[in-house]
Amino acid sequence: MKTAKILTRIICMLLLLSILVCSVACAKAEEPQNTETVVGTKESGLELPFDKENYGKDVTILYYSGGSIYKNFYFDDVTEAGDVIKSALVERRAMIQDYLGVNVIGKAEGEKEASIVEVISRDTLAGIDQYQIALTHGYIGLGNLVTQNYVVDLYELEDISFNEEYWSVDAIEALEIGGKAYFGTSDFMVADVQCVFFNKTMYAEQQIKDDPYELVRSGEWTLEKFMQLCSNVAVNSGDPRWDKEDTYGLGVRADWEFIPLVDACEVQWLTGSGYKTLNMGPNNERYQTLYEKVEEMADAEWSYMYNWGDDENKITIADNRFLFTMEPVKYAHTYVSSGVKFGMLPYPKFDVDQEEYHTLDAGGMICVPTTVKDKEMVGKTLECLAFYSAETVNLAYYERLLGTRVAEAPDDAEMLEKYIFGTITLNPAYNYSEKANMPLGILVYTIPKMLRAKLNGTEISTIAHNWASYRIAAQKVIDGTINR
Repeated sequence: MKTAKILTRIICMLLLLSILVCSVACAKAEEPQNTETVVGTKESGLELPFDKENYGKDVTILYYSGGSIYKNFYFDDVTEAGDVIKSALVERRAMIQDYLGVNVIGKAEGEKEASIVEVISRDTLAGIDQYQIALTHGYIGLGNLVTQNYVVDLYELEDISFNEEYWSVDAIEALEIGGKAYFGTSDFMVADVQCVFFNKTMYAEQQIKDDPYELVRSGEWTLEKFMQLCSNVAVNSGDPRWDKEDTYGLGVRADWEFIPLVDACEVQWLTGSGYKTLNMGPNNERYQTLYEKVEEMADAEWSYMYNWGDDENKITIADNRFLFTMEPVKYAHTYVSSGVKFGMLPYPKFDVDQEEYHTLDAGGMICVPTTVKDKEMVGKTLECLAFYSAETVNLAYYERLLGTRVAEAPDDAEMLEKYIFGTITLNPAYNYSEKANMPLGILVYTIPKMLRAKLNGTEISTIAHNWASYRIAAQKVIDGTINR
């Protein structure tokens, strides 16, 4: 997928750089070097599918400031991610301005995810072409943007090369409605994904024979094996309570972190090649089995879980108190200086018969408001944003994420390249769920809600209970979006 290719380029560029350094050191400076940059051509040899333009206009991108990814890795005037990222953002903007005569700027009118729909609705009613592109949340507002006809079919933008490697075609097709793509993702979009972190020092101390990297490569990194490895560690500090001061095989927040397990384990929530029918009830045996396995995790002595928003009981891999956790990959750079030696793995498969690993992208998508007047300019801008991102912003982002770990930890680099970012997926039931407290969202959040109930000592709403209560209303959501 898109990010796997980015990481491949990073490694190749580092190797190329070392070769060039050696060549320059050995060569005589007999001829002046040509430092001219060919605009519109990437180091990979790919070229933009259209000629240079000089629109002399701004292209304004709407986003919500509450998203840390959007705030730090998209626009150079708001980034808090450091000078390297800022320089890359400036470089990308300059490239697009040079090739199209377009100045790409970002503007947030609110912190909340719902502000995207509110602003687009307002501008649509007023007929104002104020924002040419908008960046969404992973699921909040997507259904409304489609059903209210607020966004255009991206396939209508003729200058977007959806067949090129810098567009995530499989992910885009997963969210198609009636053969139309209202939402897109490309190298411009920074994927927000989860992974399994593990404590390498603790792993070695336990003298565990299974090499986790080899388990992944051999296809034996399964849910059962993951739980078996977690069970190796359960050490009480001496008091009668089991709390965050003890040591565990698994420490994790009892929340969204478990939703990606559904896709990782190839649980099919929608069935049908044409008309889509929800399949989120107890008759979905694979889903029911996954649910029971997660329950087993929660009840095990070797696991520690904490509530969303419970900072007092929160723990991370940097606390050095558990063997495994499931967290966003974006946090990796904050743990590099913690002193804890850690590795990164994909979410486990359901079983050895499952052929592929899958990584759900929780980030948002690109959409284009119907109020846009110059669709040609916007299509070309989106193409340039995708085209120029891989070797500028994305390169800087992954260098920040990995640091020197590309060279020092080739196993982790492979896991990221091939098995985490290389297996990106989207899930229509999740992406069109709207909110966690609405019918479809309640079904999507069945496992996290069960875990919260266990922590809080409240009544558990099982798969069967939620399915009986919300099936009809949730199917109406699917009928009103995907099946419309």
